[in-house]
Amino acid sequence: HASSVIVFIAKVWMQTSERKLWVLMGDKLVEQSRKQKLLTDLLPPFYAKNLLKGPNLERDCMSQQQMACVLFSDLSGFTALTDKLGASIIVQVMHGLWCCFDALVQKHDMYKMDTVGDAYIVIALCNSIDGLKEACEEMANLAQEMIVTLEDFSTTLEENISMRIGIDCGDVIAGVMGRIQPRFHAHGTVMANAQRLEGMCIKGSILVSPLVACQLQHTPVVYPTASSPGVRSTGSHSPLFPASAATGA
Repeated sequence: HASSVIVFIAKVWMQTSERKLWVLMGDKLVEQSRKQKLLTDLLPPFYAKNLLKGPNLERDCMSQQQMACVLFSDLSGFTALTDKLGASIIVQVMHGLWCCFDALVQKHDMYKMDTVGDAYIVIALCNSIDGLKEACEEMANLAQEMIVTLEDFSTTLEENISMRIGIDCGDVIAGVMGRIQPRFHAHGTVMANAQRLEGMCIKGSILVSPLVACQLQHTPVVYPTASSPGVRSTGSHSPLFPASAATGA
């Protein structure tokens, strides 16, 4: 009888240990999944995967030159709206708008690089010329959907809000930089050009560089609504695709 009791206790102990091991492994997998989701939300996939491999930031975060398509957008009438609605309401409005833009960025497989005030910056990293063409096409569609989304917000708020969008493409130096709160950054003339194009743009429209216009030629762009924003090139200042006339600056 004593030997049977010992065997029984041993089996119970082994089963308990196995359950504890499975629970521990499950917890680790859940934690790893959470870390992976957090990093992929904060960084482009390539950099997120490298950081998950190990803690060597000097190796994993080193910048590299890549082709990219960059979108720079800015709201028009935001400052006046802030003064009118007050801080608490503006925070809710901007949170809702940014969430809508975030969903569009994910839909088009882009990366939201930053938001600065009412500016929203998006980048698509590419490894080939074909990839750059596809990125420019997706970025043009994203830009139009962002303007249409803002129009819906403006109608709901019964306020006159519009946006300007500039898009450029070319080589950038990109990477994860910094030790405290490391952030993904991209540097180069493409970034400055996209911001400059946004500044030259008329309200409610999209201004693209000649390089982007070249990538978009003969490309059908799907318009979300019949009153979709115009896409213009700095080369000709004429719509590349059929679109309604944009409002004046």
